[in-house]
Amino acid sequence: NCWNAVQEIAKYAHEVDKNHPTSTVTAGLDSTVLQEIIKRTSDIDVYCVNTYGDIANVPKNIEKFGWTGAYMITEWGPNGYWESPNTAWKVSIEQTSTEKKQVYYDRYTNYIAPFPKCLGSYSFLWGAKQEYTETWFGLFSKENLPTEPIDALEMVYSAKNPALASPKVLDMTINGKKAIDNIKLKADEKYPASVLAKIGINMTETADDADRKLRYEWKILAESTDKKSGGDAEEAAQEIGGLIQGRTKKDITFRAPHKEGAYRLFVTIYLNGKVGYANIPFWVDKRTETDGQAQFVEFKKLGMKKEEEE
Repeated sequence: NCWNAVQEIAKYAHEVDKNHPTSTVTAGLDSTVLQEIIKRTSDIDVYCVNTYGDIANVPKNIEKFGWTGAYMITEWGPNGYWESPNTAWKVSIEQTSTEKKQVYYDRYTNYIAPFPKCLGSYSFLWGAKQEYTETWFGLFSKENLPTEPIDALEMVYSAKNPALASPKVLDMTINGKKAIDNIKLKADEKYPASVLAKIGINMTETADDADRKLRYEWKILAESTDKKSGGDAEEAAQEIGGLIQGRTKKDITFRAPHKEGAYRLFVTIYLNGKVGYANIPFWVDKRTETDGQAQFVEFKKLGMKKEEEE
């Protein structure tokens, strides 16, 4: 019934306006759905697909599933949170801005540009949006600054490197561990975190004088509790303030939040009016009586050592 209705609308559109093509779009590429479109919507001129991690399969599967006309990729970008690796406490691990930059570049170059029947595409999202995290899909920051992946789009559209370089995130750790390491911290205890960033020249090269020019900003957010589906509006995650020492440096020390639960440590790196970013999810375990006793013993040892030195 859905596709019969789409056909009625498309047919009417052709009757009243013969100068514009019609299109319809699906979220993902499903053979059964596409067969219904082919069978029931003869007045659809351009088939459109929204796709993320599966974009590599779209060119071959569109033809395999029987669509012989023109098509467009009407929404694409980094891996979605639904197709990303999870922590042990079931939250998705987000790609860094540098990883996303490579994804945008590769996906356009390999799966959009080479195919004549693909008329074009819309990269998602030309703006900032809270969706799973505050940085997952937005090509701009909350302050409306262009993020690193926009450099990749500029490169594929113009075949030139950007005139102004953006920050490039090479590594980020908490207590020496990466996001995939299921980082668990103890409430109220202090931990180190660091980020390694450079000035990105193109897709493969970086400048060595990054420390002199880059500006850093760190923050801790509680894991979002207002996660929706289908792009519905979400409330911003709560920032937990007062926990970070040296929040504008590349290496920081922070105190784990007091309340047990899931959090993320975010870093934003600024250069030339552009931003790079990364975040690491971590879990906070509440303190136990044993933890308190251990800390007391440690303090006592330090006190005795100080007395001996004096």
